Amino acid sequence: MTAPADCLYCIDGMAPERSALIGDAYRVCPSCQPCCPCCAGAGLYPAWTKDMAEFIATYNVADLVPALCHTCGGVVDIAPLNEETAL
Repeated sequence: MTAPADCLYCIDGMAPERSALIGDAYRVCPSCQPCCPCCAGAGLYPAWTKDMAEFIATYNVADLVPALCHTCGGVVDIAPLNEETAL
């Protein structure tokens, strides 16, 4: 594992990524940071906001709810807000 300052894949331990779920995002760098034991590093953090409450509220307006990793807090899935919407 390299130090974040020497890593060519990330900025301060966060690697940029594009996701079909949330668009432009960051994830914990797999090259220089330890992997989350819960989501195996799949958790994503939206690039367009630092406020997770704003992020969740934006998806709730569209009847969706982001599923967050309970260990690192990254977004691992997007699901319908209620089951009636999914039908």
